[in-house]
Amino acid sequence: EFYYTLPDNSFHYLSKDNKYNAQAEFKLILKENEKVILDTVWTISNTVELVNQIGNIDFFGSKSFNISSANYNCIFSIKDLNEPSSIFVKEFKIQPKKFSNNSIELSDLQLANLIEPKSENNSNWFEFIKNNYVVLPNPDAEISGDEPSILTYFEIYDAKKIAPDGIKIMYSLLDASKKEITQYSRERNSDSDKLIETIKFPVDVIPTGVYYFSAKVLYPKTKPQDSISISKRIYIINKNVPLKQLSAFSEDELFEKSEFASMIDNRVDLEIRMARKIAAAEEIASMDKLGTVKAKQRFLYKFWKSRDTDTINGINERLEKFRKSVNFANLHFVQGSKEGWDTERGEIALRYGIPETRNINESVGSINSFEEWQYNTIEGGVYFFFVNVSAHSGYILVHSTHPKHIYNPDWYKQYVDKLGSSDSKYQNNQFNTRQRR
Repeated sequence: EFYYTLPDNSFHYLSKDNKYNAQAEFKLILKENEKVILDTVWTISNTVELVNQIGNIDFFGSKSFNISSANYNCIFSIKDLNEPSSIFVKEFKIQPKKFSNNSIELSDLQLANLIEPKSENNSNWFEFIKNNYVVLPNPDAEISGDEPSILTYFEIYDAKKIAPDGIKIMYSLLDASKKEITQYSRERNSDSDKLIETIKFPVDVIPTGVYYFSAKVLYPKTKPQDSISISKRIYIINKNVPLKQLSAFSEDELFEKSEFASMIDNRVDLEIRMARKIAAAEEIASMDKLGTVKAKQRFLYKFWKSRDTDTINGINERLEKFRKSVNFANLHFVQGSKEGWDTERGEIALRYGIPETRNINESVGSINSFEEWQYNTIEGGVYFFFVNVSAHSGYILVHSTHPKHIYNPDWYKQYVDKLGSSDSKYQNNQFNTRQRR
């Protein structure tokens, strides 16, 4: 099973018949030793009547496939059909588990946003129905809300054959350093060789941070002699935990509870590269001296902690804004082999956030395509202009009214309309005046 989720404002909306519509094409390819085992495409769309309705929902979905146990290379891509040059591609590996006939086996532990019995009220969610349950996936693995709880679904196989007297199930919540915080256990009768197990595990008193949630099946029930377990890494966002619970931890403990402490080496290197886009000169100098993965993890922790303007609510809102900007850039600004965040448009999005206004001007005749971005809450209001100068170079920043970026009031004549074939509003002072420093 393949799950995905992304915000609805990740795509470009076009106006038609007094409504705004976004469409995207999803593609998933599975290869085994370069042989294509699966190649499937599907589309999604969203229509709203008002612009301010964009950004209020998340797209999420599920796809199921029957494949044998083997090593697979997966290529997943998303194309914005209203902006075909915007393509996001991610490659990863999977290895479906091969089950034994001589022991109890478990499916994957699926995190969910909602689990409830199938009924007439939810039967239209057919792609999320599993064994008479509606299971809405939580691919982000983020647990949040006013009363956050971990919702999970998994299946237990061959319990009746292997442990006819019953089984014991133990749930554990562990912190980022794999220390157990709390647990809950219960017993079940082995009345089938396919048991469906769901749970709602409250975490309303757990501080914001990275955790691991595990389920262990022990058998037989009375005197367990064997066990099997599964776990998932999660991120709990809890706005209601009092500050005293957070302040009870040392700096080292807070680091161990952060998402950076559990990042693997290639993810850490990627985070460092992205952080460079918004880092100060002295911070970049420090980055260049980092050697070990642990040193890079600690640097990232301190880097983002220093940008957290509200340490009371337990959520680093600047980091969350940065993550949204990365996702936005990767969906809209991929340029050849460069990910969207690593382009000039991506760098501005990472530094200042998703633009409040983004006007896309397509190429017409001798007029090059360009984009106009506006931020009303920065420096009293600023503009950024990007021009698609060539197929190789893509869009580059050619002019801005922001005092820290390139200033070129003749940008339109130099980059967009070199032949002077049209009059442009962009020669007005509105787009060329800024406060000098």
